[in-house]
Amino acid sequence: MKAIPLEVTCPCCETLLKIHPHSGKILAHGEEALKPIDLGDVVKRVEGRDEKLKDSFAEALDAERNRKKELEDLFRKAADKAKDSDGEKPPENPLDDRWR
Repeated sequence: MKAIPLEVTCPCCETLLKIHPHSGKILAHGEEALKPIDLGDVVKRVEGRDEKLKDSFAEALDAERNRKKELEDLFRKAADKAKDSDGEKPPENPLDDRWR
């Protein structure tokens, strides 16, 4: 079911408000609420939103591709650090903090 905006007149300033019935957000107020909707503007906004979604998807895909390399680098650094610390005596209790 399509949500039809509620049109309410402000009791203080007599301004027309268009309110989304489910979220309660103000969609338009004042003279904006009186203007008819231009379908060309709506199409441009939808196309712009599609471009933003494609861009954000491409960024997320690149981040996932780079994630494997970053994790391998972190693992290699941790392995090198573990090899360097082989001569150290381990704590009596592994849960004890070495630096306290």
